[in-house]
Amino acid sequence: MRISSQFVQQLKHTLNIVEVAGNFLKLTRKGKNYFALCPFHTEKTPSFSINEQLQSYHCFGCGKGGDVIQLVMELENLTYSEAIHFLADLAHLRVPALDPAEEKRYRDREHLQTVMAEASKFYQRCLKDPEGAGARDYLAGRQIAPGTIQQFMLGFAPGDGQRLVSYLRGLGIREALAQQAGLARVSEVTQRSYDLFRSRLIVPIQDMHGRVIAFGGRILGEGEPKYLNSPETPLYQKGYHLFGLGHALKAIRQADLAILVEGYFDMIVPFQAGVENVVASLGTGLTPAQVKLLGRFTRNIVICFDPDAAGANAAFRSVELFLENEFDCRVATLPGGHDPDTFVLKHGADSFRDAIKQSLPFLDFQLHHKLQAAGADLSVERKVKILESMFPFLARIQQEPVRSNYLAGWADRLGIHRDALFNQYNTFARSRKVDKAAVAQYSQSPLTAAETELINFVLHFPEMAPKIFSGVAVTFEGLTTSNILTCIAQQVHEGESFRLAEIEDMLTEADRTLLHQMMSRATTVVSETEAVNCLQSLRQRSLERELERLTAECQQAEQSGDMDRCRDILEQRKRIIMQLNK
Repeated sequence: MRISSQFVQQLKHTLNIVEVAGNFLKLTRKGKNYFALCPFHTEKTPSFSINEQLQSYHCFGCGKGGDVIQLVMELENLTYSEAIHFLADLAHLRVPALDPAEEKRYRDREHLQTVMAEASKFYQRCLKDPEGAGARDYLAGRQIAPGTIQQFMLGFAPGDGQRLVSYLRGLGIREALAQQAGLARVSEVTQRSYDLFRSRLIVPIQDMHGRVIAFGGRILGEGEPKYLNSPETPLYQKGYHLFGLGHALKAIRQADLAILVEGYFDMIVPFQAGVENVVASLGTGLTPAQVKLLGRFTRNIVICFDPDAAGANAAFRSVELFLENEFDCRVATLPGGHDPDTFVLKHGADSFRDAIKQSLPFLDFQLHHKLQAAGADLSVERKVKILESMFPFLARIQQEPVRSNYLAGWADRLGIHRDALFNQYNTFARSRKVDKAAVAQYSQSPLTAAETELINFVLHFPEMAPKIFSGVAVTFEGLTTSNILTCIAQQVHEGESFRLAEIEDMLTEADRTLLHQMMSRATTVVSETEAVNCLQSLRQRSLERELERLTAECQQAEQSGDMDRCRDILEQRKRIIMQLNK
């Protein structure tokens, strides 16, 4: 028998669609209606509208709409009857009998949820038993507080391989159901069921509503694999969930920001310390479904993966999905080789918050990462490789002005004429290749575009030098024109107007020759605004070099145990990154 229309109407009258939607979306009231970013398509401006009076929703962008039942079906990927049960649970109502097939499907899912809940209780109890002493010691060593253990329902799986199966059997739960839930396997030798998790610390994985749907198990002592996770089941498909989302949801909405980390404890430890808007990927490969899930609650993301090469590569893979879904995606790096877990334990929550505030837009982070890897070898071949690796990410950005700003900055930092770089991007968009010959022809190494255009502007408009250089502290170390720019800045800062003859007297023969060569070239003179941007580009380059130096110093100080020095350096890094983000 199908669900009666009378019960459906009773359910709709009992629930308020605004309250239900508020469990999934960040709503803002405008007039009589509520608005949110549409969870069904990518957008920057909210066009998803909820009419409380009509108890309906409609997206003016993609056209989807319906009532509260349709909304839950779409958001949770449920059948009609599953959505009815979901909403009935919220309303504390009992659902009349369904037709047999639907009833069986719902009951099977309900039984699996019961099995997972009982298994979680079992693991938690084992952690408190004498046999859980090793797991308790491990948690104490990672400074996990008793309240956090309880909040995240951490547990322990005994090592004999039959304890959970026997416990569930005692509750009348069939072994086949334990196997279907991913808790047990069948031995090929004895044909008996045995526990999947043995001698492991247990971390329950919950859906966003707090229901246990899977487990992660960390080995205690020697053995492989280090982490063992539940297989996919009717309850759990790892590409559709994020670890800790149910705990973090309120804080994500309040901050309008989610911090994405890799591991369970990278999420748990910051959360314990008060940084609650943090979630972890279940494996480093982020999926479109996980990005869509986060997009229900915020379009602002900071990725904070481990600082090793694997962590950086995982960040690169994740970002592409965020960019094409129009997230504001930034990357935070932690000094001293720390991951979020160890950094928070050593330096505290405030320092972690500072690192998040100091995060860089992804493409800035990526270029910085690649230039750091290149070192002094910024050859044409290296430039081509950098561009070929970065252009695909740039192509994911839908807004043309944003792409143009990035390209202008890259031209300065890579030493390529701006027009030529714009042309190369357009060529890449068609052919997926960068023209090495064109990069070589229009490369300006060893002079960057920024220093060339800035000096050219001052030579043509000397009266503008005080306006351009005053009040800006820039170190020009490492530039080919370092001495020329330093002399100009020094002259201006001493309150004098720009006088070429005096500058030439202050320069070495080599620098005078370089200046004369620049004067003799027939180049287009940039505008005042572009000249200011050139100086800002050089300022950014200078700050990034200082940031690299401080990062190396911090690692040395930490290795030598000089924590006071390390804290001083972290403060200096904080100030520099704040300047970079201005």
